[in-house]
Amino acid sequence: MRDGISQSVSVGLRTAFPVSAVADHLLGEGNAEDWLGYGAHLGGTVGAPVEVSGRGPGRVIELRRNPSTFVLRLAWDDPARAGSEVTIRVTTCPGGRSRVRITETGVAEDDVRACVRFWTDAVDALDVVVEAASRERRRFRQAVVVVHGIGEQHASSTLRAFVQAVFPETRRTRRFLKPDYVSPLVGAASVTVPGRWTIDRPTTDVYELYWAHLLRDTTAGQVYGWAARLVLLTPRANISRTLRPHVYVVRALLLVLALAAVGGIVAWALGRGPGASVTTLSAGVALVLAAVPGVVWKVARLIGSPLQDLVIANVLGDAARYLDPGPDNVAVRQRIRETGLHLIDALHDSGRYGRVIVYGHSLGSVIAYDILAHSWTRRSRDHAHHESLPTPALRAVEDLLNPRRPDAPPPDVDDVRARQLAAWQESRVNGFSWLVSDLVTAGSPLTHARWLLNPDKATSFDDQVADRALPSCPPTTTLASGPTPGSRRRVFTYTHAYHLPGERYARSVQVPDHGAPFALVRWTNLYFPHTGIMRGDPVGGPVSGTFGAWVRDRPLPAPGGGFAGFAHTKYVDTSRTRAHTVLLREALDLSVSSDIDHWWALASAADPT
Repeated sequence: MRDGISQSVSVGLRTAFPVSAVADHLLGEGNAEDWLGYGAHLGGTVGAPVEVSGRGPGRVIELRRNPSTFVLRLAWDDPARAGSEVTIRVTTCPGGRSRVRITETGVAEDDVRACVRFWTDAVDALDVVVEAASRERRRFRQAVVVVHGIGEQHASSTLRAFVQAVFPETRRTRRFLKPDYVSPLVGAASVTVPGRWTIDRPTTDVYELYWAHLLRDTTAGQVYGWAARLVLLTPRANISRTLRPHVYVVRALLLVLALAAVGGIVAWALGRGPGASVTTLSAGVALVLAAVPGVVWKVARLIGSPLQDLVIANVLGDAARYLDPGPDNVAVRQRIRETGLHLIDALHDSGRYGRVIVYGHSLGSVIAYDILAHSWTRRSRDHAHHESLPTPALRAVEDLLNPRRPDAPPPDVDDVRARQLAAWQESRVNGFSWLVSDLVTAGSPLTHARWLLNPDKATSFDDQVADRALPSCPPTTTLASGPTPGSRRRVFTYTHAYHLPGERYARSVQVPDHGAPFALVRWTNLYFPHTGIMRGDPVGGPVSGTFGAWVRDRPLPAPGGGFAGFAHTKYVDTSRTRAHTVLLREALDLSVSSDIDHWWALASAADPT
């Protein structure tokens, strides 16, 4: 205060973000320079030094924050401004918004004009950042792709059930059924759920990858041949522990039938031989043994036609045709995968979406996994031209596979997922086109992958993972030179060279290799635990033991609050209870809680000028 005269200067700004997000941005490293000038910084603790270009150095004398209020109070070190203080206050407003108020007290009369101009310019600069971030968030839209399972599925039936389970319609939540302009299937539909930014959920479009019409004319012989190879020729180690008893029972029954047939033939031959005397007992045994295969065959013939049409050919046939890589099934698998790739490519290329989530049920989870693997190899290196492509978040994911100590514990799944999401967000800021952030599988036969995904006797499941033909989570790594001479490091990235327009020399950036989609994509697997013969879901189960510890396996409560029947078809069934759908919504993670810095970086990447 000079000459006993002091005044106050106050400026304000409304933002579309909550108090916590604004506070994080104000205290973020390097952010102060965007609105307070070159070299400016704000301390994050009481007593920390601060620097505000044009106002001088100072220190933090008060810092308070809670969900509804943030207060940062500064005092200047300059004796000429002794007694002058600045208070940056952020308070909550209705609808998840906030208001920023900056007040400087004790301003000398001859400094008022300069003070008003400085803080007005600072707030205008802050408004540019916040408004650009807000605009980017408002235009953000996400898509969910639903891949249905086996059986005589009708178009849009799985879509409607999924939407009803995940987005129950209430007074505040409305859904709109719309034509699907992306799918090549005429008459396909999609569902739009308007966003609610009060809970950080953007507008979401739900699409169905419908493939049932592409897999027709399956014969019972194809199913029997596939089943026989699985049951009779698969080594014990490759059969899932939960299904081994069932396989052993089938093998035992087949052995009994075979022995009965052989015994019947032998007994008949002995009874017919020259000079043979057949007692009453031996005749009875021969008759029974000879009759067993005949009775079984007659019963099979009696019920065979409807059983084959309803269950074997139309339901199990889908799995037999898709999971068996034989030459007869290559064309079918190709058509299904091409349809899925077309949908994923169309969502990427539409320019409407900032994020894609893929959900697959039953065999649809295998199809979803295959489509993501093939789509990743096509799009993982596509990016816009930017001068700088830093990848610290991607490096942090890779660091999880390189512990600092040999005895370091395995990383926590929550930490892994946080780093994967950060790496995905980083790739978006860097201009990469890959949009898929999450894969959610439900009732997935991938739990039996070692049993189902062996193309031939010479190629095991582990061989395919090691060759990156089957992406794992975490990704398969190789040893490369480390940062220090003589050191070695496990990596799933490589150096990708690119050119900026007009530049003679290439630049480079680290990108995940063709087998590492799960460096960026989080994988959540849902299943009803299986016990007994048909209790729960014998088709699904945990997959982390097969595909990697970074998969989050989530067992679901039994549908119907203790319903003990076959649960494979109950993942989006809300007729009895919604308890399991709560975990489904959690797995989809439909909220988008990115901070201002992320949205501002996206806006800057979209318009570098």
